[in-house]
Amino acid sequence: MVSERSSCHLISQFCRRRHSFRIARLHWHSKEWRRSYASSKGLKKWLHD
Repeated sequence: MVSERSSCHLISQFCRRRHSFRIARLHWHSKEWRRSYASSKGLKKWLHD
């Protein structure tokens, strides 16, 4: 019983990590996020991408 619960917890943790990674990738590929990141870092060359 305990092992089954722990395995389910591991799977849910893995899925959550995968989901957050996918969201991070989507944020990275979005122009608005890159523009805000560039402006915060002072990278003017990114704004013209």
